[in-house]
Amino acid sequence: MGKYVVTNVRFTQEEHEKLRRLAVYEQRSMADIVREAVSTYLERKGRRTLTEEELANDPFFKVIGIGHSGGGDASTRHDEIIYGPEIRRGEEGKTLCRGTPGDADQETGGGR
Repeated sequence: MGKYVVTNVRFTQEEHEKLRRLAVYEQRSMADIVREAVSTYLERKGRRTLTEEELANDPFFKVIGIGHSGGGDASTRHDEIIYGPEIRRGEEGKTLCRGTPGDADQETGGGR
């Protein structure tokens, strides 16, 4: 058995309930059923994945670092830079949605 990597997967409530019931019925863990399903899916797809070298040489990743904004803190102020200085910040520095007047206080994690 290989080494496991922990990940987070989201299911709808209905999917989760069906999976839970199946696990009880088959006397298996939900994780075991999900691993089996993923393994079956990957075998059925039969696509090969990129090697480390192919991934490292993928042209997509060559765009990283090609631009310069002139602002040294652009990575932390991206919402303000993109959407303007009127972006409101919450207590912990999280961006709060400007949105419509009715939803201006909802936290979104982005600066829409």
